[in-house]
Formats: sequence, C-alpha cells, structure tokens
Amino acid sequence: MKFENPVYQETYAFVRQNPDAILDSIPNHFLDLWLVKTDEQIDIPYHHFISIYYAYKADKEETVDTSSLGIVKMDELWSLFHDFQVFLQMEDSLRAIPLPGIEKEEIRIFHFDNYSKEQISFAEDIIQLSNQLQTT
Repeated sequence: MKFENPVYQETYAFVRQNPDAILDSIPNHFLDLWLVKTDEQIDIPYHHFISIYYAYKADKEETVDTSSLGIVKMDELWSLFHDFQVFLQMEDSLRAIPLPGIEKEEIRIFHFDNYSKEQISFAEDIIQLSNQLQTT
C-alpha cells in the first residue's frame, strides 16, 4: 500500500516491519505522532491509526476495502482507536513519570484482536495514577 504523505508511509512501513512490536519499544517520534494530545488534534493521529490498521490487516493477509467497512466496521475502528489511544497515553505517562514497582504486561500494540478489557482497565488506572502524581 502506498500513501501520498511520506509520514503516513513511514508509519505503515514501521508496522509492516514490526508487527509484533511491544508498546514500550515504540520510538518516541511515533508515540508523538500517534497520540491524541487534545480533542482538536484527533485527525492526524486517527489517520495514522488507519494506516496502522491497514498494515495490521495486510500482515494478516486480509483485504481492507474502506468502501466496505460499513457502520459496524467504523464503530469497531473507533473502538479500536480509543483502546489504542489508551495504551499510547499510558506509555506516554510512564515515560514522563516512571512508576516504580508497577509491572505491566507486554502489550503487542498492533495485535488489535488481542486487546483485553483487563489491559484497557489497567492502562486507564495507570493514566489516572500518573495524572494524580503530576498534580501533586
């Protein structure tokens, strides 16, 4: 798959080359590109997520046709995008303020089918704890 924008192409290539990447191994420049920092800045991270999702599906040898995604598929994409953002936010928080004694499991960030509610809940707890520590 080819993207006109070289930055999206770089994201796609990274995922194709690192389909089993662990969350904490994601380079900082990708974390910065992919993470939604404010509600007004959702477009670019979402477009990167779509290129990541295409790479994920291509790795699984599935055809992804955007015209056939439909309402249900778009809802699923938004849900996956939300979960992806939760993991990225957790990682960003832990890079900013490491929390000694917190042991997180290895999260294969591009294995969307393997995300669990427990992982998401744990990540949300880490984000909340990190936010509390930043305000004290």
